[in-house]
Amino acid sequence: MRERRSAVSGAHAHEAMLAGMMAAATRLSRAVQHGHLPMYVATVVATFVCVVALPLLWDDIGVSWSTDLRAGTYEIPLLALAALSVIAAAAFRDRLNSVAALAVTGLAVTFLFALFSGPDLAITQLTVETMMVILLVLVFRKLPPSSTRGHESNRVLRLAVAGASGTLVTLLLLAATSPSKFERTASIEQIDASPGEGFSNVVNAILVDFRALDTLGEITVLAIAGIGVVALAGKRRRM
Repeated sequence: MRERRSAVSGAHAHEAMLAGMMAAATRLSRAVQHGHLPMYVATVVATFVCVVALPLLWDDIGVSWSTDLRAGTYEIPLLALAALSVIAAAAFRDRLNSVAALAVTGLAVTFLFALFSGPDLAITQLTVETMMVILLVLVFRKLPPSSTRGHESNRVLRLAVAGASGTLVTLLLLAATSPSKFERTASIEQIDASPGEGFSNVVNAILVDFRALDTLGEITVLAIAGIGVVALAGKRRRM
């Protein structure tokens, strides 16, 4: 009788519970920490889509197409170029070709900013795209050749995740710019407040007054990225 009691004691139950937890954690770690970077990114993006999209199912976000969104003669070719470049970046197997395709997309967006009277955004976009291309090229040259094993089986999953995230962002942008969503948008408020702040240019008022801390943050990020590019380029020359 004593031996039976010791076999089912609290200490044995505690040890069995810990062993079960460790076994479950080991199986979960092997399933999640698989070492496949594209799947890590897909998991993060899919989680973002679920966290943001699910609450919207119970709320009317008021998506409507604004009549002011009319593509002109110059915008249509740039939009087509950006779309084709994104598709090419996803289709290319070589990393450097994908980086070049993404750079074309960034340049198309830069021209769109310039056409819509956003020279500050165009300059920022051009600077970011230039540093991004340099950083990616320097980093990819040090990485081992990419393996295509299991790539075909995961292509549909990646396409579904990318399509879901793009659709979600599009719906959020349409909801934010919907004319029936808000009586007065932030842009109208800033345009009306610019003369009272002593600015004749609303862009300057936004950059140095309304969102001065955000502008300072962007400058800091660009400076840090520039330092990183210089450091990587200098290390490459020494090697």
